[in-house]
Amino acid sequence: EDLGRKLGENFAVGTFHPVTLENNTAEIQTNELLSAIENYTDMIFLFTKANADMDGRIINKLMADYANTHKNLILVDSLGAQRYLSAVSQARFIIGNSSSGLVEAPSFGIPTINIGDRQKGRIAGETVIQCEPERESICRAIDKSQSETFRKLIKGAVNPYGTGNTSERIINIVKDFVLNHKIDIKKKFYDIDGVA
Repeated sequence: EDLGRKLGENFAVGTFHPVTLENNTAEIQTNELLSAIENYTDMIFLFTKANADMDGRIINKLMADYANTHKNLILVDSLGAQRYLSAVSQARFIIGNSSSGLVEAPSFGIPTINIGDRQKGRIAGETVIQCEPERESICRAIDKSQSETFRKLIKGAVNPYGTGNTSERIINIVKDFVLNHKIDIKKKFYDIDGVA
């Protein structure tokens, strides 16, 4: 209702940001992504706009131009946390190169298609499918994400970033150290007489 369009049951959520350590790749990579999306006219792709990093405007313009001429892409500035997570919870998969595909999406047990090197070096769970920023590679990843074999494989997968109670665990560890005298927080003074 908020979007003014029905998503149905066959939709994906995506965000594609520029890769800051790669020069002049935003346009090429975005066009490859859009070329892949064009093969899936029976699926709605709900994309949030790229961030303010250099070349983010290029990505946003290409996405907006595509959305104006294709019914299978909806582009919004932002969904906000609640609407974003609500959309993710109902999506068939996440696509793009945003950290949310690695950090939040695994908690919902849905596939993430992580495109390119933007998240390189980050821990990725079983739900994440890595692919190159090229049309064929992206299409193979989408097909894999929808395969019964892969969906069975990730059923019950654990989010490597935890279960959402990190703050509580940190507080308990700090309390344990302070209250059980595992750390000495008293000031210490040293006699410096005679030190040259």
